[in-house]
Amino acid sequence: MRTQALRWMTLGLAFTLSTGMLAAQSGRGSSGRGGFGSLDQGVAGGERGSSVAGPTLGYVVDASTGNLHMVSGIAGSSTMGAPVHRGSAIQCSAIAPSADYAVVSDESGKAWFYGQSGPRGAAGAELADLSGVTQLATSPSGDGFAAYAATSGRISVYAVSNGAPRLERSFTVALTAPVSRIALADGLKDPALLTRDASGTSLLRASAEGVRSVAVLPGATELAFFRGSERAVILDAAQNAVYEADLALQNPALALVASSAQGIESPVGLALSDDNRTIAVASAANRKATLIDLATRASTQLDLPEAPTGVRRMNSRAVFQLTDAHSGPMLLLDVQGDSARTVYVPLRQGGRGAAGGRASLQ
Repeated sequence: MRTQALRWMTLGLAFTLSTGMLAAQSGRGSSGRGGFGSLDQGVAGGERGSSVAGPTLGYVVDASTGNLHMVSGIAGSSTMGAPVHRGSAIQCSAIAPSADYAVVSDESGKAWFYGQSGPRGAAGAELADLSGVTQLATSPSGDGFAAYAATSGRISVYAVSNGAPRLERSFTVALTAPVSRIALADGLKDPALLTRDASGTSLLRASAEGVRSVAVLPGATELAFFRGSERAVILDAAQNAVYEADLALQNPALALVASSAQGIESPVGLALSDDNRTIAVASAANRKATLIDLATRASTQLDLPEAPTGVRRMNSRAVFQLTDAHSGPMLLLDVQGDSARTVYVPLRQGGRGAAGGRASLQ
């Protein structure tokens, strides 16, 4: 059954920014090799021409309350807005930073789609075609998202056009190991899966015709497609390594991009910049962020003020979330030109509580 097209309000909401700049953490890094992919200069940590009036860093899930919020402002001067999710506590989520929407699955087993914000808050609706979702992922450009439900083995692929989701296809897969990650390339190609058991991890491509194995790794934990391509980067936490591979190929070769030599130690996540030029890897053991310029393979390490819990790109070319919005302020990594810094987003006040296994960066 195809989801009925949803209509979303597109009127902008002028956000009120914090009156004081948040103190940036000390530490700037420079590779001296084209500035982390020579990212364009502009409003630091913000996008011009956003569909939301005023700069915004997009949606974020607060793990302490299990709810969805909009972060308004720019990196270094931003605030977290009021909760917008209408259902119960969020268990898993996927946020499209380039397309102003979020998809969440909550404790009730229901799935919800939240589009662009309007004058009365975020427009949202239940996705009646989805239930029991345990993994979600958006494509790099936000042209669609994929959902996986562990109990049924069902994979659903949705297209998102003009701020509205539409079910493109769904099918059931039989797997021998639990799914730890799902990823979707632009163009709504066959989803990629990471599964894990006692023998290691497998990288798979799934379709209605079945599942094929692409690669086997000791401990792959993250998978991210490049924008506009089926090339992907894979983080193997067991090897402290980042690999690149063209998953459009039947038997792709894994090319090593970075390892412990670049400061990767017990990594908790990776993400790509919006222009495909920079990889950000966060390591918990040494509390460092490693930035890799893909054009030159030059790398830069930045000390972090606290241990990261993951990496997710915000609504900017190269601003990355490094910690859950949980017991303390949310830590961001802001990459601008040839420098990088860490800044905080204060927590939404009121209603604090334990995460209780709810959605997080991990």
